[in-house]
Amino acid sequence: MARGPRLSLWLVPTGAAHERAARLIRELSDRLGTPRFEPHLTLLGGLGRARADAERQAALAAGRLRPFTVRLTRVGQRAEYFRSLFVEAARTPELLEARAVAEEAFGAPRGAAFAPHLSLLYSRLSRPQKEPLLAEVGREWHAEFRAEALHLFSTAGDPPHWHAVARFPLG
Repeated sequence: MARGPRLSLWLVPTGAAHERAARLIRELSDRLGTPRFEPHLTLLGGLGRARADAERQAALAAGRLRPFTVRLTRVGQRAEYFRSLFVEAARTPELLEARAVAEEAFGAPRGAAFAPHLSLLYSRLSRPQKEPLLAEVGREWHAEFRAEALHLFSTAGDPPHWHAVARFPLG
Protein backbone atom coordinates (compact mmCIF):
# COMPACT_ATOMS: atom_id res chain seq x y z
CA MET A 1 0.00 0.00 0.00
CA ALA A 2 1.38 3.40 -0.98
CA ARG A 3 1.98 5.70 1.95
CA GLY A 4 0.38 9.07 1.67
CA PRO A 5 -1.25 11.73 3.75
CA ARG A 6 -2.99 10.65 6.93
CA LEU A 7 -6.66 10.38 6.07
CA SER A 8 -9.73 9.25 7.99
CA LEU A 9 -13.21 8.20 6.97
CA TRP A 10 -15.88 9.88 9.07
CA LEU A 11 -19.59 10.09 9.56
CA VAL A 12 -20.43 13.72 10.30
CA PRO A 13 -23.60 14.38 12.27
CA THR A 14 -26.33 16.46 10.73
CA GLY A 15 -29.04 18.76 12.04
CA ALA A 16 -29.61 19.23 15.74
CA ALA A 17 -27.05 16.55 16.68
CA HIS A 18 -24.33 18.45 14.80
CA GLU A 19 -25.35 21.79 16.32
CA ARG A 20 -25.40 20.39 19.86
CA ALA A 21 -22.03 18.64 19.54
CA ALA A 22 -20.35 21.58 17.76
CA ARG A 23 -21.58 24.02 20.41
CA LEU A 24 -20.33 21.83 23.25
CA ILE A 25 -16.95 21.20 21.57
CA ARG A 26 -16.55 24.95 21.04
CA GLU A 27 -17.59 25.84 24.63
CA LEU A 28 -15.30 23.23 26.21
CA SER A 29 -12.42 24.21 23.93
CA ASP A 30 -12.80 27.90 24.76
CA ARG A 31 -13.05 27.28 28.48
CA LEU A 32 -10.29 24.67 28.78
CA GLY A 33 -7.90 25.77 26.03
CA THR A 34 -8.25 22.47 24.16
CA PRO A 35 -8.41 22.02 20.38
CA ARG A 36 -11.56 22.51 18.37
CA PHE A 37 -12.54 19.92 15.80
CA GLU A 38 -15.44 19.01 13.57
CA PRO A 39 -17.99 16.73 15.29
CA HIS A 40 -17.57 13.26 13.82
CA LEU A 41 -17.70 9.53 14.30
CA THR A 42 -14.55 7.90 12.90
CA LEU A 43 -15.58 4.96 10.77
CA LEU A 44 -12.00 4.12 9.80
CA GLY A 45 -8.89 6.10 10.70
CA GLY A 46 -5.21 6.20 9.86
CA LEU A 47 -5.61 5.64 6.13
CA GLY A 48 -2.05 6.12 4.93
CA ARG A 49 -2.59 6.10 1.19
CA ALA A 50 -2.60 8.47 -1.72
CA ARG A 51 -5.54 10.85 -1.74
CA ALA A 52 -6.80 9.77 -5.17
CA ASP A 53 -6.80 6.12 -4.11
CA ALA A 54 -8.55 6.94 -0.84
CA GLU A 55 -11.19 8.94 -2.73
CA ARG A 56 -11.82 6.00 -5.09
CA GLN A 57 -12.18 3.55 -2.21
CA ALA A 58 -14.43 5.90 -0.21
CA ALA A 59 -16.67 6.41 -3.25
CA LEU A 60 -16.94 2.63 -3.71
CA ALA A 61 -17.79 2.14 -0.03
CA ALA A 62 -20.38 4.92 -0.07
CA GLY A 63 -22.02 3.39 -3.13
CA ARG A 64 -22.54 0.12 -1.25
CA LEU A 65 -24.33 1.75 1.70
CA ARG A 66 -27.74 3.33 2.17
CA PRO A 67 -28.44 6.27 4.51
CA PHE A 68 -29.02 5.13 8.09
CA THR A 69 -29.63 6.51 11.55
CA VAL A 70 -26.82 6.79 14.09
CA ARG A 71 -28.01 6.77 17.70
CA LEU A 72 -25.91 8.60 20.28
CA THR A 73 -26.46 7.24 23.78
CA ARG A 74 -24.24 7.86 26.80
CA VAL A 75 -21.44 10.24 27.67
CA GLY A 76 -18.22 8.64 28.84
CA GLN A 77 -14.61 9.52 29.52
CA ARG A 78 -11.29 7.78 29.22
CA ALA A 79 -7.67 8.52 29.95
CA GLU A 80 -7.06 8.70 26.17
CA TYR A 81 -6.40 12.08 24.57
CA PHE A 82 -8.81 11.56 21.66
CA ARG A 83 -11.49 10.00 23.87
CA SER A 84 -11.15 12.27 26.85
CA LEU A 85 -14.90 13.01 26.86
CA PHE A 86 -17.17 11.42 24.27
CA VAL A 87 -20.65 10.20 23.41
CA GLU A 88 -21.05 6.52 22.66
CA ALA A 89 -22.86 5.48 19.48
CA ALA A 90 -25.11 2.44 19.50
CA ARG A 91 -23.57 -0.52 17.67
CA THR A 92 -26.52 -0.97 15.33
CA PRO A 93 -26.43 -3.45 12.43
CA GLU A 94 -26.31 -0.51 9.98
CA LEU A 95 -23.34 1.13 11.68
CA LEU A 96 -21.49 -2.17 11.93
CA GLU A 97 -22.20 -2.82 8.25
CA ALA A 98 -20.80 0.60 7.37
CA ARG A 99 -17.64 -0.24 9.31
CA ALA A 100 -17.33 -3.63 7.58
CA VAL A 101 -17.82 -2.09 4.13
CA ALA A 102 -15.15 0.53 4.90
CA GLU A 103 -12.73 -2.14 6.16
CA GLU A 104 -13.27 -4.16 2.99
CA ALA A 105 -12.93 -1.15 0.67
CA PHE A 106 -9.66 -0.05 2.28
CA GLY A 107 -8.23 -3.52 2.86
CA ALA A 108 -8.20 -3.01 6.61
CA PRO A 109 -8.25 -6.04 8.92
CA ARG A 110 -11.85 -7.14 9.42
CA GLY A 111 -13.21 -7.19 12.91
CA ALA A 112 -10.64 -4.87 14.47
CA ALA A 113 -11.80 -3.22 17.69
CA PHE A 114 -14.49 -0.64 16.96
CA ALA A 115 -15.89 1.54 19.73
CA PRO A 116 -18.06 4.01 17.81
CA HIS A 117 -18.18 7.39 19.49
CA LEU A 118 -18.38 11.12 18.93
CA SER A 119 -15.67 12.94 20.86
CA LEU A 120 -16.52 16.15 22.70
CA LEU A 121 -13.11 16.94 24.17
CA TYR A 122 -9.51 16.14 23.33
CA SER A 123 -7.43 16.59 26.46
CA ARG A 124 -5.11 15.10 29.01
CA LEU A 125 -7.32 16.11 31.94
CA SER A 126 -7.47 13.66 34.83
CA ARG A 127 -10.63 11.80 35.75
CA PRO A 128 -11.23 14.08 38.79
CA GLN A 129 -10.93 17.11 36.49
CA LYS A 130 -13.48 15.60 34.07
CA GLU A 131 -16.07 14.59 36.67
CA PRO A 132 -17.58 18.11 36.90
CA LEU A 133 -17.71 18.21 33.09
CA LEU A 134 -19.57 14.90 33.02
CA ALA A 135 -22.03 16.25 35.58
CA GLU A 136 -22.48 19.41 33.51
CA VAL A 137 -22.92 17.65 30.17
CA GLY A 138 -25.00 14.84 31.65
CA ARG A 139 -24.35 11.15 31.25
CA GLU A 140 -27.26 10.50 28.91
CA TRP A 141 -27.20 12.01 25.42
CA HIS A 142 -30.15 10.46 23.57
CA ALA A 143 -29.75 12.05 20.17
CA GLU A 144 -29.56 10.70 16.66
CA PHE A 145 -28.58 11.82 13.21
CA ARG A 146 -28.99 10.56 9.69
CA ALA A 147 -25.73 9.33 8.15
CA GLU A 148 -26.11 10.36 4.53
CA ALA A 149 -22.49 10.49 3.39
CA LEU A 150 -18.97 9.28 4.06
CA HIS A 151 -16.55 12.14 4.65
CA LEU A 152 -12.86 11.83 3.89
CA PHE A 153 -10.83 14.11 6.16
CA SER A 154 -7.15 14.91 6.29
CA THR A 155 -6.13 14.20 9.88
CA ALA A 156 -2.46 15.03 9.55
CA GLY A 157 -1.00 17.16 12.31
CA ASP A 158 -2.96 18.62 15.19
CA PRO A 159 -6.77 18.86 15.15
CA PRO A 160 -6.84 22.56 14.16
CA HIS A 161 -5.14 21.52 10.90
CA TRP A 162 -7.62 18.76 10.05
CA HIS A 163 -9.84 19.49 7.07
CA ALA A 164 -12.40 17.98 4.76
CA VAL A 165 -11.07 16.39 1.59
CA ALA A 166 -14.21 14.97 -0.02
CA ARG A 167 -17.81 13.96 0.67
CA PHE A 168 -19.43 10.85 -0.80
CA PRO A 169 -23.24 10.48 -0.57
CA LEU A 170 -24.44 7.03 0.51
CA GLY A 171 -26.24 4.95 -2.11
